[in-house]
Amino acid sequence: KGDVDQTNIAYGKRLSVSSGVSGLSNNYDKLLVGQFLGFAELATYNIAFLIPEQIKVVVTSFMIPYLPQFSKTDYRAKLIGLFGKFLVVSCIFAGCYIFISPYFFEFFFPKYTEAVFLTQVVAAGLLLAVPFIIIETYFKAQEGDQVILISTLVGLIVSILGIFALAPIYGIMGIVVSKIVSYYCQGFFLLFKLLNKVKD
Repeated sequence: KGDVDQTNIAYGKRLSVSSGVSGLSNNYDKLLVGQFLGFAELATYNIAFLIPEQIKVVVTSFMIPYLPQFSKTDYRAKLIGLFGKFLVVSCIFAGCYIFISPYFFEFFFPKYTEAVFLTQVVAAGLLLAVPFIIIETYFKAQEGDQVILISTLVGLIVSILGIFALAPIYGIMGIVVSKIVSYYCQGFFLLFKLLNKVKD
């Protein structure tokens, strides 16, 4: 039998915990929408996120060629420039979707045209947060699972507090804003940690 690498096992366990928290962070809002506003609003909420989430996947796929470089310690300084490039790409995709979304909804989702403004807000907030994913991926490659876990918890706490504060007043828009703000709190925490590593 070969020797068991306890370090890798421990790292794998920490990643599992982080993935579990991340899964909760990505899906709890749907439960709260149904609880606060009812299932009709939940359908609108899901429709508003549907296309921006798919665009997010497309933009994220552009990061794949850079993934092998993330394991290199000296690559972290270059991430700042890469972050800027993906921010430009995300702005282009967000702008295009915001422009075509009224026509898209009128053709494909005529029963949910009231969700157009909501999906435009989601696109602007969600897609402009996509570049933070490259920083998260860098920390995963560097076994920075603790940083990722803390950032996820920060986003989760901010979002939950925001939903309980804003949903009773602003309804579905309050939940959307809370969710988007949580993305940026999580992302800026990762950016802060990266900048500190670059200075070291």
